[in-house]
Amino acid sequence: MIGGIVNTAVRKQKLFFCCVNCASVLLSLILAASSFAYEKEINALSAAMSEKIAKADRTSVAVVDFTDLEGNVTQLGRFIAEEFSTALAGAGKGFKVVDRTHLNSIIKENKLSATGLIDPETARKLGKIIGVQALITGTLTPFGENVRIAVKVLDTATAEIIDAARGNIAKTQGIEELLGKGIAVAAVQETEKKEAGSTSIKEAQLQSGTSGTFFDDFNTGPKSDWKSISGDWTMANGKYTVTNINSKTTYATLLKGKKWKNFIFTADITPGYTHNPTYYAFVCPREVTPQEKVCFGMAGNVYDFNKFYWVISKDGNNGEPVGRVEIKTSKKQEVRVKIEVMNGVFTAYINDMKASQVYDTTYSYGSISLMQHYKDWDGGDEEFRIAFDNIKITPLAD
Repeated sequence: MIGGIVNTAVRKQKLFFCCVNCASVLLSLILAASSFAYEKEINALSAAMSEKIAKADRTSVAVVDFTDLEGNVTQLGRFIAEEFSTALAGAGKGFKVVDRTHLNSIIKENKLSATGLIDPETARKLGKIIGVQALITGTLTPFGENVRIAVKVLDTATAEIIDAARGNIAKTQGIEELLGKGIAVAAVQETEKKEAGSTSIKEAQLQSGTSGTFFDDFNTGPKSDWKSISGDWTMANGKYTVTNINSKTTYATLLKGKKWKNFIFTADITPGYTHNPTYYAFVCPREVTPQEKVCFGMAGNVYDFNKFYWVISKDGNNGEPVGRVEIKTSKKQEVRVKIEVMNGVFTAYINDMKASQVYDTTYSYGSISLMQHYKDWDGGDEEFRIAFDNIKITPLAD
């Protein structure tokens, strides 16, 4: 039975990789026209605000979750706030932007409200606790064919408005899906709060149903938690890889019996080597079954990775690559990969640079798997294989 599942998964992987090159041009056009259309408006708003923040001599800012007009935090609000934070951090205006994961942890620890309708007292408390001089807060309102964004910059000492701006993002298919899911999630969370009182059902599930911190430096071989799904996974030069490679075959390994919800995954990944295009490495931060998962892919040839993208597999369908970007990496050098998963938002970083982000809440929990594939393998010894090292998984609170 297991062999049948693996063979089916391998056949589907073969079909998927054969389609990658022919689909990439079309995907680039689609993404440029729809998936990232909101970025222009966010970049424009953040650029204008960056100027005002700098002129007001504020040296540190934080971006809290955006909300609807009733103050409810939605998934869309968290996603847009994250994008806004990233845009501000890259503005180069001399002020620092507090990491939002760190910010949310502080808010939760101190039992503070951080909604878009933030009150003066909360603004002052947040500013004092996290040590920032300005807070970015905002609301999102569906309006016809658009979503209206209203953003404010608050002085944390006085709670006075330093700057305010409004803009519109088009309701593309992706934005509408995110908006709809976000509203649904907010409604569920409100119901859970009423039913559970002061104890969050989701927090209880997270504490009892997910795994803790995991680390494997492979110095003494892979930990027993790793279970091969396909291929002979072993050690080479102190790193985790496979042996007996064949062309057009996908090899996978899984942290069996472990699962996570929100977390940060980091790893050092060594590119392979082949003159013939192309080879792939995958980190799947959310795997439910071999056919149901969210994976971050890295493609390359001749000693380096250069293409990065996400693949979301649902209902046995491997899906198409989305969010594809090209980043130049150094030949023969390890690539530092960081993946942050927070309430359905999957964000990938390559060598500390944000690469790509997708949103999917189909699977709330899952294990973590690794894969590698060589479209055309030209032989060679172990130094030519993709290898994984220093894997760490750190759970995050909701």
